Amino acid sequence: MLDFFLKLLTIFPDSLSNTVIIFLIFVSFITSFISAILGLGGGVILLGIFAIFLDPIAIIPVHGVIQAASNAGRLITLLDRVHTPIILPFVLGSLIGTTLGGFTFSQINPEFVQLFVGIFIILTVLKLFPKIKTKYLVLVGIVSSFLTILVGGAGSFAAAVVNSIKLEKLSHIATLAFMLLIQHFMKIIVFGFLGFAFAPYISLIVLMIVSGFMGTLIGRVVVVRLNEAVFRRVLDIFLICLAVKLIVGSILETFG
Repeated sequence: MLDFFLKLLTIFPDSLSNTVIIFLIFVSFITSFISAILGLGGGVILLGIFAIFLDPIAIIPVHGVIQAASNAGRLITLLDRVHTPIILPFVLGSLIGTTLGGFTFSQINPEFVQLFVGIFIILTVLKLFPKIKTKYLVLVGIVSSFLTILVGGAGSFAAAVVNSIKLEKLSHIATLAFMLLIQHFMKIIVFGFLGFAFAPYISLIVLMIVSGFMGTLIGRVVVVRLNEAVFRRVLDIFLICLAVKLIVGSILETFG
């Protein structure tokens, strides 16, 4: 049994060097640390880094598994804090959105994924997602789940909706974690139906989940003395630069 589990930790895609694998595991730790401190941001950085190093077809599904595990870990201890009225309409909308997203993703050029991710990052940093009232939760589920299939995540979109409910802090965290977990879980199922092979990435996924969990723990218990406004500004600049690189790279790869 031990040999079986050890073998699982040695299965990596041939396209990734040992240096890149170690770097990605480290990035998972850092991005989870950032999310633990600021609440958001880490997942977007991880998505952008994936868009640089992973095959275009693997960016969204691999990111989905890691983010599903991250949100599940956050939700476990706060399950009773979830704002239950959102569950049924949001799940219904998410089923529709991921289905539509799956059909759309299967028809697009994989190279466009980097372009979509880059545009999504810019919209996230500049907070250009429209505000939607909670009475349109089915629509929220459809739109955000459709986006999460194409660009990897819509955490800022969902967070804006949850923020409009004006929940207390723990309920806010639990409700957002639930919404994102539902979306990422459905996304994994959709990509499974589309034929994506998760097996070559199993070791990378497991090790990144573990390192991400460690980053979350340390981010919560370590007292970090920093100017949050300055930190967020630096983070935004980094994300914009990353987004521009992805957009330009995708355009040159497609039309160059």
